[in-house]
Amino acid sequence: MTNTLNQKNAKYESESNRFKNLYQTPYVKEIFGHLDAWDKVSFEDKQKVVDLMIPKICAKSEKIDIVWKI
Repeated sequence: MTNTLNQKNAKYESESNRFKNLYQTPYVKEIFGHLDAWDKVSFEDKQKVVDLMIPKICAKSEKIDIVWKI
């Protein structure tokens, strides 16, 4: 049981560190900056955020599929 708990803790630490490192990248900081002030952000900056977060949108008559990078 101790090994399983240690493995889960190690996985959590790994994921936590990965997220912290991801958040430090310039484009993620820019995205969060725009999201924090979304109502005040220009249309062009909103387009930039969407371009950074969504690589593909598939629209069909019955549904829309959005592929997110996050």
